[in-house]
Amino acid sequence: MKTHYFFDAVAGIFLLAMTIFIQNNSLANSKVFTIGPTAPITIPVTWFSQIPTAGDTIKILSTRTQTIKFTNLTGSANSPIVIINSGGQVCINDSIVWGALTFDNCKYIKVSGRGSSSCYYGFKLSAHYCGLSFAEFSSDCEAENIEIYHTLFFGIYAKKDFGGNPPFPYPRFNNLVIHDVYIHNVEEGMYVGETKSPGMEFHHVRLYNNLVTQTGREAIQLANCVEDVEVYNNFCSYAGLAGIYAQSNNLQVGGNTIGRYYNNILIHAKENGLICLGSGDIEVFNNYVSDNDGIYCDNREFNTPYSSISFKGNYFRNTTGNEVIMNANQLNDFHIRNNFYNTDILFAQRGKPSPAVWDISGNTYQPLDSIRYTISNGIFIPGTGNPSYYNGLGPVPGLSHQMNCTPVIDSIGPVIVQFGDTLSKPIIASTADNDALIFTMINLPSFAQFNITGNGQAVLSLLGSQQNMGVYYPTLLVHDSSNTQYARETFKLAIKNPLNHNPQLSLPGSITMESVSKRHLNVTASDPDHDPITYTFTNLPGFITFNSTTDSAWLEIKPLLADQGLYDFTIMADDGFGFPNSAVIHLVVNPATLVPGKILYRVNCAGPELEDQPINWQSDGIPVPVYATSVSNGTGSHSWSGINQTGAPNNLFGPFRHYGPAPRTMGWSFPIPTNGKYRVKLFFSERSTEVNNNTTGTFDVSIEDSTVLHAFNIYNSSGYAACSRQFDINVYDDAIDIQFIPILNDAKINGFEISLLEKYNNPPSIQGLGNIEMPEGNTLEMPLIITDDHFINCDNLNVSLQNAPAFIALQQINNNWKLVSTPGYADAGMYNTIILSATDGCLSRTLSFNAVISDVFINTPPVLSGLSPVSLNEGVSLTYPFSATDADNQTLTFSFSSLPSFVQYQPNGNGFGKFLINPGFNNSGSYDILVTVSDTYGATDSDILHLVVVDVPEIVRIPLNSSMITDLVRPPYGSTNSPNYLVDEQGLNPMTNQHAVSLSWKPYFNLTAAPYLVYFNLGDDYIIKKIYLHDMNAVADLFVSYGTPGQWISLFTEPCNSYNAWKLHETNISTRYICLSMTTSVYAAVNEIAVYGYPDPQKSSAIEPVEHLTIDAPSFYPNPCNNILHLGSLIENSIVELYSITGTLVNKTNSAEINTSQLPEGVYILSIINGNSWPVTKKIVVNHKL
Repeated sequence: MKTHYFFDAVAGIFLLAMTIFIQNNSLANSKVFTIGPTAPITIPVTWFSQIPTAGDTIKILSTRTQTIKFTNLTGSANSPIVIINSGGQVCINDSIVWGALTFDNCKYIKVSGRGSSSCYYGFKLSAHYCGLSFAEFSSDCEAENIEIYHTLFFGIYAKKDFGGNPPFPYPRFNNLVIHDVYIHNVEEGMYVGETKSPGMEFHHVRLYNNLVTQTGREAIQLANCVEDVEVYNNFCSYAGLAGIYAQSNNLQVGGNTIGRYYNNILIHAKENGLICLGSGDIEVFNNYVSDNDGIYCDNREFNTPYSSISFKGNYFRNTTGNEVIMNANQLNDFHIRNNFYNTDILFAQRGKPSPAVWDISGNTYQPLDSIRYTISNGIFIPGTGNPSYYNGLGPVPGLSHQMNCTPVIDSIGPVIVQFGDTLSKPIIASTADNDALIFTMINLPSFAQFNITGNGQAVLSLLGSQQNMGVYYPTLLVHDSSNTQYARETFKLAIKNPLNHNPQLSLPGSITMESVSKRHLNVTASDPDHDPITYTFTNLPGFITFNSTTDSAWLEIKPLLADQGLYDFTIMADDGFGFPNSAVIHLVVNPATLVPGKILYRVNCAGPELEDQPINWQSDGIPVPVYATSVSNGTGSHSWSGINQTGAPNNLFGPFRHYGPAPRTMGWSFPIPTNGKYRVKLFFSERSTEVNNNTTGTFDVSIEDSTVLHAFNIYNSSGYAACSRQFDINVYDDAIDIQFIPILNDAKINGFEISLLEKYNNPPSIQGLGNIEMPEGNTLEMPLIITDDHFINCDNLNVSLQNAPAFIALQQINNNWKLVSTPGYADAGMYNTIILSATDGCLSRTLSFNAVISDVFINTPPVLSGLSPVSLNEGVSLTYPFSATDADNQTLTFSFSSLPSFVQYQPNGNGFGKFLINPGFNNSGSYDILVTVSDTYGATDSDILHLVVVDVPEIVRIPLNSSMITDLVRPPYGSTNSPNYLVDEQGLNPMTNQHAVSLSWKPYFNLTAAPYLVYFNLGDDYIIKKIYLHDMNAVADLFVSYGTPGQWISLFTEPCNSYNAWKLHETNISTRYICLSMTTSVYAAVNEIAVYGYPDPQKSSAIEPVEHLTIDAPSFYPNPCNNILHLGSLIENSIVELYSITGTLVNKTNSAEINTSQLPEGVYILSIINGNSWPVTKKIVVNHKL
């Protein structure tokens, strides 16, 4: 909405912009593509490894010198695709290809030369015809920091040409932004929008901070820019160096264009600093305009009713014309205020006829300083010492842009009120950026009231009465307060008689006529109420004109030679009271009947249409002449009187075309329907102006490359009388070419008339042939229309194709022809000058065409490496790597089906991955895992990984406690430091290096009672896999055995040579008992033991966790005992064992009594196993003396 200005040093702003650019384009999901020197010229989106999308970046390497044509790139409004230089300046210089950097059908893109801090202009572009183009149906494009130079035509080209006849609704180009661009030594600097209107419409245009100099024609030209246009802070100098009339201005605001134009420097142009041909809503303010013809204003076909053109606060220095502001616009309102000028000439005058509003005041004639500046490496630098009022003119580093929203009026529509009714109609307008809105109502009848009720809200009210009956057309204008953007609606307001009758049309449904003829068609509608009738037309061809009087209406239908065809148009008759009547007319224009004497062309050079028989004289508008092959100027009066014996209307001799002295040749080419003999009549007259100034022209006239008039001087030949010259010409090339070659002063021509004298044989006609542009691997069919006139003895049609590649073939089916192109994937390239010939046996027609076959990316599916089957035990971990390859180096994605929960996928780079396989002890079984790899185009490869997990017992820690321990040291005294210390810290985990802190088991102080043994009764048989001993570094041997008490088998010896460390001993034994013994030292210091294994499936039941164990200690008595040891509360199925102090089993029973009468006196170990409990051990003393 508002434009913001930021001022800083060029380098600082450039680096800041670089940082912002990089940040804004480092999106999490964005992709980066690279274009190097070997990439093709034409790059469709399918060329990339992935189709670029919103937020992606395309880097063009500085080694690229060939042109590039992108097609169909599409980003998004918030995340455009960015095309940027990389590695330094990209210099594209190609004198053969049309454009250096071309974007066809691209949307939401940004072309930036900010890719390297080493250069301000990251792109330097030169090509055969155009530097940078946004063509076809492109939209939403931005360009920045680009240098363009070449001697041919366009610097920047943004448009698609429709010749004034675009499809409806009109194609739309939104959001064109061009800034910080340096254009020099080109023919046309910036060409935005087609010159002819209507055309593709441009909405939201920003051109700023650009430097355009040394151009053959305009520096900047706009047309068909219809909404929110701002052109500001540009520097345009030395425009129009080619000296072409009406095309030598600094800045041209063309037809059908609005906008705000400010802070520009417009200097040194051959013609005007600014030429304004726009439709209205134009503001020109605070510009410096120097050393040119100032400003010229005119109106064109597209004009906005009730719109103004304003020139305010501008500086005009050294104006070279006759007026500072020359006006030929009669349609818009003008506001010319507070400008400054230093040339003592007329500042501005109304013109004739004059505009409705001519508001001119406060314009001051005074001395003005020349603006000081320098240009360094294409960068504008303001000079020192400029007056303060020049501050901010020209390019300003860091300038930005923001689009404005035009107000929108909710459609008012026809308002029809009957006698006696009242109206209270809400009027609503809005704007997306919530600006304050200002209403203006024009031509509202006095009996109606318009009251504003809020921002964007008003009410239209009235009372319908008989005296106010009629139809009125008021206009509502709404503009915003920030940028003065207007919306308008002219609506019908009718006060209606309830008994009104509707108008009626009575017209033929179809009309058939020939080209180069004329017909008068009455279209008057009848109305019983005699109301005024308004006629409107839809799809009315340009060769039909409408005329009306108070009582009648008619059409003049005058198709030209080229207008043959079918036309449907609608006529509507409306009395304004709500029910119009309409009719559709089908018009058939057949080719002209070619008879001797048939007039085919009449042209009034630079003049209006003239009535005549049998056809009128065609209007030849200014500035572009009809049928012309070169530029010419038009001038003269539209009326003339004098001696005229030529048979042509007098007024033909008022206007004329001319174009300066040699070498400015004027040329025309008139297409003809058949070869033959033609009569060409040229019409001339001389003016007193040229005679009195002694500037009458002497010139040659050439028709069909033959000189028919040499050193012809109109005045010397005929004086002031009208004259004509007639020539009979044989024509064999489909057109009559006429040239006027000046010898002295200007050549001039008033009119042409061309008629047929005799038909000749024509070569065959070939229609529908064009260049072939297609991707390889596709099929294209090009239908051709090849016909012959069947001239006598010349009607043997033969068609052939030469110099064509093998994939292009000519096919004939009956009388129909077509070219069929089927390039294979090895056929990419350019094929020039392919020849298509057709002959009738007498004459031939030969046409050439080119074929451009673009390289197509053919996706190669990825390849997954073979997956070997895997077998592993439960509880075992395995890393399983796998990989895939892609010939196109695309990003690959793995996906899986039937993946078990104990298998985890871990990516390991593009195309590489691995499975982390960790089966638990309940995961045994067979698994088939489907592994699929996909590329970015969805192509896949897959394989099945066969995984077998073998069922194995789970190795767990066997809980130990003191009740399992039998201490056989020095009975009945036991160990000095209890073996219970070996199991008092069972909560510690050896595998996480948790250390025991209790005392170590120590049997005694010396070896006098050795050997010393303790053993563990595990309560069941186990497969022992690991035994951890917590070593406290006494450096002595601890002997570990297994088996049964008294029958021990050595397992391993622990040297105890580490301090505070767990010592692992892996085993694979089946036992219920583990014995620890010291025989050579009492200092084998171990203070904790951890045992791992699983129940022996052939001998025992499963291990119960510690928390599930219950220890029932039955009572026993007496102790010491003599002959009988009694056991109380013994659980059923308990096992009672009695061991000697040496570990020998001496008694085993399941009864509640043990007979000890036969045992020697001494200490014994009693072991009781109650059901599933762990063993309970107690010391028993046998004494027979009791």
